[in-house]
Amino acid sequence: MMETQHRTWKGAAILLAAIAMAASLLLAARAYSLWSDADKANHSLALTRNRSAMATLDSFSLPANQKVEVCNQGDKEITISAVTAFYSDARGKLRNFNSALSQWHAWKIPAASRQVLSLADNGSSVWDGSAVFYSLEIELNGKHEVLTGTSEDLRNGCIVLASR
Repeated sequence: MMETQHRTWKGAAILLAAIAMAASLLLAARAYSLWSDADKANHSLALTRNRSAMATLDSFSLPANQKVEVCNQGDKEITISAVTAFYSDARGKLRNFNSALSQWHAWKIPAASRQVLSLADNGSSVWDGSAVFYSLEIELNGKHEVLTGTSEDLRNGCIVLASR
């Protein structure tokens, strides 16, 4: 009888071990399935975030540099007494130019002419005239005016100025 009982316990132990093994395999399969689903969800979320980030960056991106060129369509000389410009350098870094830091250089624009605003000092370029944003102080007929804009204004040529 003891041997029968011993076989019964041995059989029960083997059955429990088999059930435990099957349960472990099912849990492992379910864990892998959940991990795979979570990985797919994370990948999808990362793509969504990247698309959102790129859309945000695109909406805040700066326009391209353009050369600041002015056209004097009037019959009198116009003086540009101060210039401030923000531009992207060759590495894409935002830089600024301020004529107040360059001995208050002034630009004389003769009547009926056009000119790119730039500045060279001792043969080397201080500013090549590029701008994403610009601000100009203009002397017209003894009056001072400030004109500001972005490179979007410069796509079709120059900033039209006219003495009145």
